[in-house]
Amino acid sequence: MFDKLKKLFVVEDGSAASSSPTSSGVESMPSTENVSGPSVSKTPEMTIEVNAAEGTPDQKFIDILLKSVEKNNMDGFDYLEYKQSLQSLANMAMDDATRYNSALAMAKTMGASKETILSSAGHYLGILKQEEEKFKAALVGQKSMVEQNQTVGISNLEKSIVQKQQQVESLLKQIEEDKARLEQMKNEISEAASKIQATANNFMSAYNLVVGQIVEDVDNIKNFAK
Repeated sequence: MFDKLKKLFVVEDGSAASSSPTSSGVESMPSTENVSGPSVSKTPEMTIEVNAAEGTPDQKFIDILLKSVEKNNMDGFDYLEYKQSLQSLANMAMDDATRYNSALAMAKTMGASKETILSSAGHYLGILKQEEEKFKAALVGQKSMVEQNQTVGISNLEKSIVQKQQQVESLLKQIEEDKARLEQMKNEISEAASKIQATANNFMSAYNLVVGQIVEDVDNIKNFAK
């Protein structure tokens, strides 16, 4: 069943990514100014703004969404079987109205109706919405974890730098080493934020791909199917 679902929601332009987003090309966080006194540089703030247009429909996210649909597949001839009928008519010389009506005629022979098909499509949209909410909750957890590590780690290092700069000349070498570690940590935080951002964008792009197809079919059913 899962393989059939993947064929129903195929990405024909090959834009679905098969691998996880990488951190290549990510700009590093700007370096902090030299600490010459008791002042402490401001902790970098992580902001995640999801934009599906900047992501790609990652195949692993498409699989997650479709497996959720498969798990909650309704009995009998419903929207999924109707979409399969639409797909079987895709290569025939007919307009959308004829194709959707022909698929509905096939559905009626299986005991389905326009209303039951629309109702089941709404059911699957609800399932996908639940997956979106679960992903958003996981995203918040990831962001919170990175921010916690960011606050504790950078704060401790900056205090260490301030204290050591008040010591004798023999500690200057160790201070410079700590500064290098501080910059490395900030870069790692920046890269982590970029990866989370890319993951969020890719999920929403995959979500919009699947949901968009269902919504389009629902609109066409409402407009064309008799």
